[in-house]
Amino acid sequence: MKKVNAEGPKVLGPELPGRRRFTAKEVHERICEHCLVLDVRPKEAFAAAHIPGSINIPLGHNLPTWAGWVLPYDRPILIVPDDPADVADVVRHLLRVGFDDVQGYLEGGLADWESHGFELGRLATASVHDLAAKLEAEKGRPFVLDVRTDSEWDAGRIEGAHHIHGGLQEERYAEIPRDRPVAVVCGTGYRASIASSFLKREGYEDVTNVLGGMSAWKAAGLPTVKDRSPEREKTCSGEPCSTGGPSRPSPGT
Repeated sequence: MKKVNAEGPKVLGPELPGRRRFTAKEVHERICEHCLVLDVRPKEAFAAAHIPGSINIPLGHNLPTWAGWVLPYDRPILIVPDDPADVADVVRHLLRVGFDDVQGYLEGGLADWESHGFELGRLATASVHDLAAKLEAEKGRPFVLDVRTDSEWDAGRIEGAHHIHGGLQEERYAEIPRDRPVAVVCGTGYRASIASSFLKREGYEDVTNVLGGMSAWKAAGLPTVKDRSPEREKTCSGEPCSTGGPSRPSPGT
């Protein structure tokens, strides 16, 4: 965005980009070479089935903020919409944060992909009660990844969880084990779906989005702790801590 602001925006012409319709076969055969597949369907639909390697940022007012946080600016984008009528809104959101190279969208949506018999990716989901039971088990306990902001984390977390803000996850994969199940938690499940899609693309196999997130965990009366983690104490040692998370906007859902 600094480069865009310094050089000025690209002149797009009289029509929005992203109008080209790609068939499932064209997407499968990588006609849109180097395209990043952005799935903007609801998190539940993405979990049930998606194109392997695609990134989920559900359509909503937080889409441009999270696109700006986590998507690369040097790759063309191909959209998987829930409804073709959503494409124009998605493109406008992307344009406003500097993503000009939107190639088009999957015609017929994921149903067309499924009907061709192409491989499907899936993301496991679990309730907070499921997670609590797994954390009590002696074997197979998941690694709980909390992707919320610093202030949310400090206000109450699951004991033993590991904190990495969702916008910084790609810089910190080394902290996330590949030999354990990973349960991703945010406020309600929106950010966790984004983070989970990146983990799946990175090759993590056993990833679960905890539906309802910490909102559901607290509503269910499950225990939380508020003491700061060693990494936060180390980060904040000797100077005031920021409670709002990283300096860029951080959606809270």
